[in-house]
Amino acid sequence: MSMTTQTPAVATSSGGAASASATPREYFDCPVERDVLGKHSWTLLHTMAATIPDKPTRQEQQELTQFMKTLSKFYPCSWCADELAN
Repeated sequence: MSMTTQTPAVATSSGGAASASATPREYFDCPVERDVLGKHSWTLLHTMAATIPDKPTRQEQQELTQFMKTLSKFYPCSWCADELAN
């Protein structure tokens, strides 16, 4: 099975496709349905939360905060991305 890498088109507020250098939001050609992506994302986040120490170090706190900020910037569902950012 051959796999090719494509730069995804992203939706803009005007509904047109933007270049890949724009902030990713809604992917027109997302490889999975939004509900499937959400289910697996929650599995990842809940698993991570279950393994975080009760008293994380300052560095762990900063790294987890940065992870969530980065995830919210690149998450392919705009509604979910906004929820992650808050």
